[in-house]
Amino acid sequence: MMSLNILLTENGRLRFRDLNVFGDFEALAKQLERSDSKRAPTPMNRIPRKKYIGPIADGPSSPWFRQALGSDYGWWQEQARQVPQFELVVYEAGNFADSKRSLPEIEDAVAAEYGELPRGFIEGMFDRLAKIGLVEWVEKK
Repeated sequence: MMSLNILLTENGRLRFRDLNVFGDFEALAKQLERSDSKRAPTPMNRIPRKKYIGPIADGPSSPWFRQALGSDYGWWQEQARQVPQFELVVYEAGNFADSKRSLPEIEDAVAAEYGELPRGFIEGMFDRLAKIGLVEWVEKK
């Protein structure tokens, strides 16, 4: 971190430019800035908000839920086989979807209660619930 702070000073930039490792430092910074603005939102910026009260109405095995998810229902079933206490994990993750917590914060909170979760599970769950209108993505406040 200290090396990065040195590079951010005027003297550090001049020394870095003299090394000519990447060429023009300002051009590199502008290129990175442009690529950052095109980047998709990271999980840290994705904030889910649950739009339903309690557990998912009629449960994930209901015909409505199955039909609403369509081809994503297979993913849902696969997760139910892989994640211990799946129904409780989904319910608890929904409780944390309060438009304030990021995906990593929700994942950490749920994992603290139920153990390690498959990589991308929480994001995948909320993405699928958002597709059918049970969750919405909001900006961090």
